Amino acid sequence: MDYYVDTADLSAIRKTLEVFPMDGVTTNPSILAKEKSAPLDQLKEIQKIIGPKNNYSLKWSLETQRK
Repeated sequence: MDYYVDTADLSAIRKTLEVFPMDGVTTNPSILAKEKSAPLDQLKEIQKIIGPKNNYSLKWSLETQRK
């Protein structure tokens, strides 16, 4: 079973990963809009936190954001 955290809050992602092994992060435009950063910048920061293991899905998200 895979576990994902559904947020764009960087501190929440870091705290969750410290306590529980997560497989990745899910988010959407409305969740990203709640954060103070530009959506693309926020996604790049999330990628730094979760690492290359989840690079494919985040890459797809970043490419979709640019269109």
